[in-house]
Amino acid sequence: MKRTSGGVPTLAFMPQRSSAAPPSAATKKDPTVSDKFVPMDLTRQFTAAPSDFGPRERAKGLSRETRESGLIANPRGRRVFRGIPFLLGPEEATKKCRIALSSQAASWSTRGLEIPLDKKAGFICLAQFCDWDPNERPAPGQDIMERVGQVLAEAVLVLWIG
Repeated sequence: MKRTSGGVPTLAFMPQRSSAAPPSAATKKDPTVSDKFVPMDLTRQFTAAPSDFGPRERAKGLSRETRESGLIANPRGRRVFRGIPFLLGPEEATKKCRIALSSQAASWSTRGLEIPLDKKAGFICLAQFCDWDPNERPAPGQDIMERVGQVLAEAVLVLWIG
């Protein structure tokens, strides 16, 4: 049995921006605005909050926010990764801010997700995050390799022409 799971803060499809009007000087200065990409608000598709994944001991040392709770605090809000703007989950740590896809039943995950686009999409960009590799920090004297390059998920894109 194959399993797919993920704690993805958002799955974003980027419809291509119309080239009818050039961006203003004000938007050129904002790194979250792009001529090629338009982030989609997927708030209604979020299935999970950080608390659904439970605390992680390593998360306690990452920030003041995670010191007591131990909950993984992935990036949230408007972010830019490699020049591509994303609209991630809400800034509040207690709100749902991730889309969890899994073949195992849980109240905070789903087996699949459909996101209809109402515009032409020239690009589809996804941001995904994962948990730590248990081999990332081996104990002294252990000869263990970190499992770099693992498949986090597989996405199937279906084009409906109607």
